[in-house]
Amino acid sequence: MGQVYRKCLDAEYKRSYGSMCKQIKKLKNYEKLRKISYPKSKYKPIKGTSPGEFVEIDLKYVPLECIGFKSNYERYYQITAIYLYSRKRILKLVNEIALTKPQKC
Repeated sequence: MGQVYRKCLDAEYKRSYGSMCKQIKKLKNYEKLRKISYPKSKYKPIKGTSPGEFVEIDLKYVPLECIGFKSNYERYYQITAIYLYSRKRILKLVNEIALTKPQKC
């Protein structure tokens, strides 16, 4: 575009560079890129009004490489509970055998 503008100035073109670019775009039927529209999220956060009302619980297997103590090849699971009211997190490492046995309350 710069070379075209320079030749136009030599041919006694009096307008600015920006004006020349606008005219070229009009002649070419320049189409702007369309913006991609994304659908709005339907996510609504759950807010608890009292402690213990809503609790998120997650259970994950802990690989043997990640255990920092001698485990004698026993499997362990990490239980994570998060209170949504206070955002307090509780973690517990549980042996696989403890999960299968019924617990007395």
